[in-house]
Amino acid sequence: MHPKTYQAEIEQYNQEKERTAKELAEKEKLEKEEMERIAAELADQRAKKDAKLEADYKKSLGDFPNGATKRLANKAGVQRYAAYKLLNNSEVINEYCDFIKNAYAIENEKNRQMDLTSASTKQSEIEKEFEFKQIKLTSDFNKKVGLRQFEYVEMSIAGYWNAYCRANEHGWQVFTHDMAVEVDEDDVDNAVKGIRAFYNFELNNNTSHFFNSKKYGSGSCEWKNYNNLKIVGCRLRSFTATSNWDMFLIGKLDNGSIAASPINGKTGTHVSMSGVSPSLSSRAAARTYMEAYDEPKIYLAKFADQQLAVREIRQLFVE
Repeated sequence: MHPKTYQAEIEQYNQEKERTAKELAEKEKLEKEEMERIAAELADQRAKKDAKLEADYKKSLGDFPNGATKRLANKAGVQRYAAYKLLNNSEVINEYCDFIKNAYAIENEKNRQMDLTSASTKQSEIEKEFEFKQIKLTSDFNKKVGLRQFEYVEMSIAGYWNAYCRANEHGWQVFTHDMAVEVDEDDVDNAVKGIRAFYNFELNNNTSHFFNSKKYGSGSCEWKNYNNLKIVGCRLRSFTATSNWDMFLIGKLDNGSIAASPINGKTGTHVSMSGVSPSLSSRAAARTYMEAYDEPKIYLAKFADQQLAVREIRQLFVE
């Protein structure tokens, strides 16, 4: 082959190779740009989706700071964080107690006036008058504490506000389930000593129909475990008679003092009526603690939680 012809073919080959390389590079560049464009679009779509999800999540939270708090509030029947923050507010609870007391007073007065007339027209007027009073009372209460409409209903149930109201009426303490679980064996042993001493002191002094020294000779107490709670049972005994068990749930107050919540009405009556002579029917001044013979002072309290199963607990003390 002629040298010039060979050289031309080499040049043509190199040119073709260069052209192919450029085409391949251009193709790779276009493919890379397309991949980057698709990735950018997907990232943009993902960002928009995430932003929408975040916006929807924030919208669903309302005024709550996070989902966990909102779930706790919703479980309690409360839909606003501003209201939920008031669930354990002592000032709000005290206002609620006054509100409920006034609401009952309005209802009782309405019933009294309704009983005084049989005329349907007059009764209708009375109904409207006292309905307006109840509406105004509720509105004033809500405005004062920062609640809306009937939020107080669910909150009073979830926060056991009525237990606080009953405790306030007696001048008693209040403890929660967590405060009851904190009670250890030393605490409940002290509770047994304090309540037993109180029962024997009251019995020796013949202070009430229940603490009757002519019927009973001594008081005894013991404690049982019930679902991680400590229950103290006490009764009066003699050779011829034995009282039913009085039962107390034991709790530990914030200051470390021991408190006892009567589990049933009879127990509460026995300790709160203490100090009334068997010959009298009048009630003594409200008792706020049990103490005698230099044994531990045990404060009377209400339990701010679900009502305990009295029948189950009574079975713990059956001999």
